[in-house]
Amino acid sequence: MQGWKGWDGYGLGKIKYRWLFLVGGLCIGILFFSLSWLASILFQFETITKVQVWQQWMMQLPQIMLITFIPSLAEDILTSGYWYAHFSFLKSWHWVLLSAIVFVLNHIWRLNDGWAVLTYLFLLGIALAITIRLSHSLWLALGIHWGANLAYQAIVSFITTESKVQDASSNWLLAAAWALLVVVLLLMMQKKVFKKKFS
Repeated sequence: MQGWKGWDGYGLGKIKYRWLFLVGGLCIGILFFSLSWLASILFQFETITKVQVWQQWMMQLPQIMLITFIPSLAEDILTSGYWYAHFSFLKSWHWVLLSAIVFVLNHIWRLNDGWAVLTYLFLLGIALAITIRLSHSLWLALGIHWGANLAYQAIVSFITTESKVQDASSNWLLAAAWALLVVVLLLMMQKKVFKKKFS
């Protein structure tokens, strides 16, 4: 009814290197989330109290990959992919801000968790939206989001930590990590790393 065929209406149309974008994004998401977590350990905002044995990792990791991929895909279609396919006529920054705001509002259960949470959600939303405008598809953003969710769930499942602070320091570190990713993406945009559509 809206004039789109197949996955194009969700921003997931077939593009060259889509699997490379997905895997590359997965690595980026894992890297930047892990950087914030490692910084939290380094600054002693948290301390590690227990690590599961590697056999436990191997047994549970496939399930964790699946249960983090499906919600990431659904959320990215809802907050970014659909909006890109149908509202790409908007100016780039208008669309990026729209997508980031929708991304934050989609986390309705986190809206009362304080400014640190809202900030990292907004910055992640900005990063995901920029990647879509750069690559003209949802695949790279999906990989980044999936990687971040996968890293979080793996750490929660396999590593037990104890918080040493009562404030939102760890969340601010996560916000800083996503801000760093936004800066990297802006530099890529300035250097015109993505020179053409991958369609």
